[in-house]
Amino acid sequence: MKSPLGIACLALVLIGLAFAPLLRSQTEDIEIMGDSVSGGKTEVLLMQKSTGNGRWVQVGQTFANNTVTAYDKTSGRLTLTKDNKTHILTLKKSTIQAAEATPPSAPITPVTPEQKKTMINNLRQLSAAADQYFLENGVDKVDAAKLVGKEPDKYIKELKPVAGESYSGFVIEQGKPIRIKTAGGVELNYMP
Repeated sequence: MKSPLGIACLALVLIGLAFAPLLRSQTEDIEIMGDSVSGGKTEVLLMQKSTGNGRWVQVGQTFANNTVTAYDKTSGRLTLTKDNKTHILTLKKSTIQAAEATPPSAPITPVTPEQKKTMINNLRQLSAAADQYFLENGVDKVDAAKLVGKEPDKYIKELKPVAGESYSGFVIEQGKPIRIKTAGGVELNYMP
């Protein structure tokens, strides 16, 4: 015969196992898509996977009922707090990142949040067009020039540069980030 204490302990373990996926899924539903330093302030692009919604946030702001309490750009570690519980997320290396890729002697001209938003939207359109091209043609790379233009067979009619960046002259490969660089030296990488 089993003791009531043993049965109670077993019940608690089973309840814990049942609720673990729910607790885990709340933080696993949020992903860091990128980070950027512009004008001395750091922003992190967060995406809620279940809804597809995302936005740029700073430390102290909330996203999907989680408060961003800290971000370490060097390690790419983000600390979120919800209901007095702390969760750590890590930035994937192949997502959107602002990188100072020019030599240290060349001054970096930062982009405004509006410019960054437009550039990310342009890269998102390129990524979606490339995915459609891959599906239709059974290939895993495409020249960006095949995707953009006024011709009827193009997927995107026009992408407007906002910071001297160019959306042509490079190849997009399936599963790899799309990279562009502004005239001021800021590089953006986009990976859906």
